[in-house]
Amino acid sequence: KETVQGCAALIVVGVILFFTVKSCFFTKDEAEIQKEIERKEQQEKEAKNLEIISKAQVCVQKNLKSPSTAEFDYFDSKVWELNDSTYMVKGSVDAQNEFGAMLRAHYECEITLLQNDNFRCVNVTIIQQ
Repeated sequence: KETVQGCAALIVVGVILFFTVKSCFFTKDEAEIQKEIERKEQQEKEAKNLEIISKAQVCVQKNLKSPSTAEFDYFDSKVWELNDSTYMVKGSVDAQNEFGAMLRAHYECEITLLQNDNFRCVNVTIIQQ
């Protein structure tokens, strides 16, 4: 009887230990998968923001006195999603004025994304410093 009880107890302990170890590893896998999903979503968001910033810069360049001299500060640019297809971009640009002097300006640009990688500049405001 003692041998049977000992074997039964050992089997119960083994089953509990198996499921405990399995659940620990499964939880770690889930956490790693979630982190990878979050990393991928962040990368996609950053790529989309860069695309939107570059489209805003095209709009801003069209409104400068000397567009070919424009130097944009990517690190100063910020993007806000207004709705599914419209974004507000704020940033700064150095460009020559009508007298040839390089000046810094701050801009706000509202972009609407259209189909086939097209976009529309809804509002462009450039404020000279």
